[in-house]
Amino acid sequence: MKHVRWVLVTCCWLLVAGAAAQPAGDESIAAAPNGKVLRLEEAQQIALEKNLQLQAARKGARASSWGVKNAYTQFLPTVNLNFSYVRLDGGTVDRANIFTDVGRELVKQFAPDEDPNQIRPSAWRDSYGPSVSVTQPIFTGGTLLANVNVAQAQDMTAQANLASTEQQTIYNTQKAYFDVLRAQELLAVAKEVLQTADEHLNSARKQVEAGLRSKTEILRWEVQKANAESNVLRAENALALSRPALNQVLGLDLNTEYNVEPVEDLPMQVPATLEERTAVALRKNPGVRVAEANVDLAGAQVKVERAQFTPKVSLAYNYNWEANNTLKLDSYKTWSLGVVAQFPIFNSFRDYTNLQKAQETKKQTEDLQQDFERGLRLQVLQASQNLELAEKQLVITEKARAQAEENFRVIKHSYEVGLASNLDFLDAQNAQSQARWDKVNTRYDYLLAKTALAQAMGVLRAGNQ
Repeated sequence: MKHVRWVLVTCCWLLVAGAAAQPAGDESIAAAPNGKVLRLEEAQQIALEKNLQLQAARKGARASSWGVKNAYTQFLPTVNLNFSYVRLDGGTVDRANIFTDVGRELVKQFAPDEDPNQIRPSAWRDSYGPSVSVTQPIFTGGTLLANVNVAQAQDMTAQANLASTEQQTIYNTQKAYFDVLRAQELLAVAKEVLQTADEHLNSARKQVEAGLRSKTEILRWEVQKANAESNVLRAENALALSRPALNQVLGLDLNTEYNVEPVEDLPMQVPATLEERTAVALRKNPGVRVAEANVDLAGAQVKVERAQFTPKVSLAYNYNWEANNTLKLDSYKTWSLGVVAQFPIFNSFRDYTNLQKAQETKKQTEDLQQDFERGLRLQVLQASQNLELAEKQLVITEKARAQAEENFRVIKHSYEVGLASNLDFLDAQNAQSQARWDKVNTRYDYLLAKTALAQAMGVLRAGNQ
C-alpha cells in the first residue's frame, strides 16, 4: 500500500508541475475565464505582439526595407527572353517565296556541289522567332541614385512610424487598462452607496412604524436608493464597455475574460525641469524622426525630378535566332551590341512642372517639421502641467475624502441619536460618496498624466517607463 500511495502522490505532483509549466499566452486567458490575472506588463506585451495596427505598421516597415533593396537592383542589367509567333495567309507566303524555287533550280544547274536548301524561304505560314536582349544602364544622370535615396527615406519614415505606433499602442493599452480598473473601483463605490441606502431605507421604515420618524424620510431614502441604483447601472455599463475596449487594443477576442491586477504607480523617471523634458522629447519622440524622414523624402524626390533633365546612356545587347517554321533553335544566329543615348529636349514642360511641384512639396514638409517641433514643445508643456495638477489633486482629494469620512461618521452618530436631521445625514452621505468618487478618478487621471508625459517625451516602453 505504501508503494501504491507513493505512486499516486508522484503522479499528482507531476500533473501539478506540468500544469504550472504551461505558457501564459492569450490561449490560457481564454481557457480560464475569471481565473487568469492579467498584469499591466503582460497586457503591454500582448498588445505589442497582437495589436492589429502595430502588426500593420511592422508589415509596412518590412515592405519599405524591400523597397530599398529594389532600388539597388536598378543598377543591375535586365535580361529578357523574347519570343514571337507570326501566322501569314497563303497568298502572302506564295508571293514572298516566288523566287525561292527558281533560286534552288539555278543552284542545281550551275553549282551542283552546293546544297540548294541553303536558299531559305523568305516567309513561312507559321514562323517562330526567339531572341535574348540585355540592357545595362551606364549613365542615368543620378536617377538611380536618387531612387535609392527616395527608398531609404521611405524606409526611415516607415521605421519611425513603427516606433510611433508602438508608443501609441502602449499608451492605448495603459489607458484601456486603467479604464477597467477605474470602472471596477467606481462600481464598488456605487454598490457600497446602494447598500448603505438600502440599509437606511429599511431602518427608516422600522422607525416610521414605531412612530419615531415621519413618512417623508422613507420617501427621501427611496429617492436616495433610486439614485444609487442608477449609479450602479451606469458603473456596470462603463465596466462592461471597458473590457472589450481593452481586448480590442490587445488584439484579443472582444469576449475574452480575465481579471486585471491593480496598479499602484508607474515606474517612470521624470526629468526635473521643463527644459530637460523638452530636450528629451526632441531627441527621442519618434514623431520628430517621422518629420525629418519626410523632409529627406521630399529632398530625394527633388533629385529624381532634376535627373529627368539629364541624358541617359545604356548598353544594349541582342542575340537573335532567325525566325523559321520550327520551335527549335536551328536557324541562323545573329547578335548586336550597341550604346543607346537619350537626350531630353522637350517634354511639353512636364519635367519642369514636376520639378517645381517637388520643390514646393519639400518646402511644405520643412514647414510641417517646424510646426511639429513647436507642437511637441506645447505637448510636453501641457503634459507637464497636467501631471503637476494631477499630483496636487491627489493631495486635495485625499484630504477631502478624509474630511468627508469624518463628517459622515459624526453626522451618522448624531442622526442615530436624533440630533441630526435626515437631510443632514443624506448630505453627509452624498459628500462622502462624491469624495470617494473623486479620489478614484483623480488617481487614474494622475496615472494617465504620467503616461501622456512619457509618450510626449518618446520614452514610453512596455514594463519600463
